[in-house]
Amino acid sequence: MRRVHRSLQPEHINTLREQLNAQIPSNDLPIAEVIRTMRLIAKRSQSEYAKLCGVAPRVLAEIESGSANPRLATLQALLRPFAYQMGVVRATDPTIVTATKRAAIGKARVSPDAAKAARKTKQGR
Repeated sequence: MRRVHRSLQPEHINTLREQLNAQIPSNDLPIAEVIRTMRLIAKRSQSEYAKLCGVAPRVLAEIESGSANPRLATLQALLRPFAYQMGVVRATDPTIVTATKRAAIGKARVSPDAAKAARKTKQGR
């Protein structure tokens, strides 16, 4: 695990920022690496960054190690200092889309309340 380097030079921090901004649009960068890089750019320890984001230090450590399955709200809190958000993007590879659709068809369930709300929205109420 990389430790926080408070002595990072501004040039190195700018390089890390540029690399992060260039890699974010791609979908092959693990979220653990994104969070860890953001923390290093901020020159914060895990406990300091966790406190800044309002997350438990243990949760941040597990996310950075890749052993956690974090909630969306937790990830949003960790991304907030850099003005990033979690989002859903359309897959460009048709084989991924097809496999995802097939997997989701059998598992998708809509609650009666959600279906009722969707119908009201559709009808313009």
